[in-house]
Amino acid sequence: MMRDRGWRALRALALGLAGIGFLTSASAAGSGVDDGSAANRGQRLVTIGSGEFGGVYFPAAGALCRLLNRETGRHGIRCVAEPSRGSLQNVADLIDDRTDFGIVQTDIQADAVQGRGRFAIQGPQRQLRALFALHAEPITVLARLDAAGADFTDLLAHRVALGQPASGTRATLSMLLEALSIKESEFAEVRDYGPLMAGNALCENRIDAFAYVVGHPNHLVRGVSESCAIRIVAIRGSAVSALLADRPYMTPAKVPGGLYVGVDEPVSTIGVRASLLTTERTSERMAYELTRAVGENLAALGELHPALAGLRIEDLRAGLTAPLHPGAARYFAEVAAR
Repeated sequence: MMRDRGWRALRALALGLAGIGFLTSASAAGSGVDDGSAANRGQRLVTIGSGEFGGVYFPAAGALCRLLNRETGRHGIRCVAEPSRGSLQNVADLIDDRTDFGIVQTDIQADAVQGRGRFAIQGPQRQLRALFALHAEPITVLARLDAAGADFTDLLAHRVALGQPASGTRATLSMLLEALSIKESEFAEVRDYGPLMAGNALCENRIDAFAYVVGHPNHLVRGVSESCAIRIVAIRGSAVSALLADRPYMTPAKVPGGLYVGVDEPVSTIGVRASLLTTERTSERMAYELTRAVGENLAALGELHPALAGLRIEDLRAGLTAPLHPGAARYFAEVAAR
């Protein structure tokens, strides 16, 4: 039975997160809208493509902007976080010069650079450049407690949501299904829901499980766990081990225990990292200033969002496959020389 009070809280949380996200962007950049004021003050406005409300990418992008905007008076750069559907859209927006930077999963980064997966037809995107990696993102599969067993393969013949078509979650799940030799037709239904709609559908018993590639702790996952009885299912086995051996930017991961109702013990899964990408069009100075703003303020970054807590300078180089932008390389060289 759905916990009505908890579900009302989840709906309110979703609306609140949307407001908080805009406030984060606004407080970081002075305004969430490019009204020309930056140009009037001789400032360069830059945008970071992020993700959906309720996830980590949008507030993470806002946090990056906050750090960069602390020194706008010195470097003249003003940053705004832009919501999006996630990694695939962010790569597309970078390619089409609609944004300056984008947060992208490291597996999507690798596919784009190597021209495989969703980028097989377009070919390698050689203009992409990496700045740094961010938080770990385990593949997190929430299932109704009354609908499934403890493993991902127990979800066959059940109703599932695997993410929106243009999202990083959907691309990662497609790769996982291929590695496990599972066809989408083996599920009873596959829905193209984003995480907020999927959480709603799970607790209303319209689906049995949904996948979400996300850092933890996550407000939406917590809200779902407080609204209906769930478990987080494990992703493991020999086929998963073979996938990890083939794709070094993916790693074993755990969803920590004790963060969510009904999830008392860590759950084994696999994951990627979030990373910040740009293109070769971005100036060395701009890439340097953003990388420096993050590298010099890792403790402050963790205070802006819990998923970003505990990052070390060496973590900023983990899992990157795109060539490092010269501006980022300049900052890391300075750090190494200290």
